[in-house]
Parts: sequence; C-alpha cells; structure tokens
Amino acid sequence: GMALGSSDHLVEGNTIEGGRIGISITGGEAQLRDNVVEGSSGRGIAIGGVSRPVLSGNRSCGNGDNLWVADSAMPELDETNEICKDDATE
Repeated sequence: GMALGSSDHLVEGNTIEGGRIGISITGGEAQLRDNVVEGSSGRGIAIGGVSRPVLSGNRSCGNGDNLWVADSAMPELDETNEICKDDATE
C-alpha cells in the first residue's frame, strides 16, 4: 500500500491490490484522483488525524473496510468516487 503521512501531494492513476492497507493519510491536504484500491485485507482508503484530503474519481472495493475516516478528519469526496459497501455489510 501507500502511506502518505502528513502530505499535500497529488496521488493519481494508481492501482493498489492486496496487502493490509491500500492508501493511508494521517494529515495534510493530499489529493487522490483516479486511483483503484482492491483486495486489501484491512482498510482500502484510511483517512486519519486532522487531514483534509480531496478525493475524486477513486474506486475502493473488495477491501475489508473500503473507506475509514477518523472523527477529526474532514475529507472532501465528490460524486465521482466509487466506494463500495464494506464486505461485512453486503
């Protein structure tokens, strides 16, 4: 997977398959665009800390938890993201 920590970087056009966590952000204002995250045993996209990432055109499906957001995080997700229901709730 990919751990961004406290980041303001652009992460675009990646396919991340398998592993424990797909993309993890713990701070900053990173931009995630057009990424595919599938088959992670844990979290597909994890947004923690006081991060404020912008997500657009991403697909997170088939992970243990497709999207996890900490109470203190404030992500901006638009309608172009495809976040599937978590496997446990389908």
